[in-house]
Amino acid sequence: MHRFAQTAFLSILFGTFLFSSYSGAASMNGQTILGAPQDPRIQQCGIRISGDDFADLAPFIQAAADFNGSFDLNIAKTSDAGTSQTRQSNRIKAGTVGASRIRLDLPARIAIEMNVRDDAGKMVCRLSETIDLPVNKTKL
Repeated sequence: MHRFAQTAFLSILFGTFLFSSYSGAASMNGQTILGAPQDPRIQQCGIRISGDDFADLAPFIQAAADFNGSFDLNIAKTSDAGTSQTRQSNRIKAGTVGASRIRLDLPARIAIEMNVRDDAGKMVCRLSETIDLPVNKTKL
């Protein structure tokens, strides 16, 4: 029981330090949004979010080495600056997506639609998600 009380005290102390060191909403930096694979050749598909001053969104897939196809990515953004629509498509060769990245200003609400298809046009992975991208935490 003594070990539990000590661990709880340290957790509260560390949490208080973190809370007092930063202000603002939780950052999405380093987060991954996963899609739903619909084919055994696809282990994962999704979007990785990084960046501090802007949100950089990078689509990715983890696919079998013999997988060839394409993806299309649609992002609708709403922020204080207005609304915008971004679309990208790219080929997937030997299970690898070419470099693709979308940069957005913060804060924003985004609706993401990502579809991955094989060369025959069959849907193999899909992501559909709406998220809020807050202003990143600011160190005091």
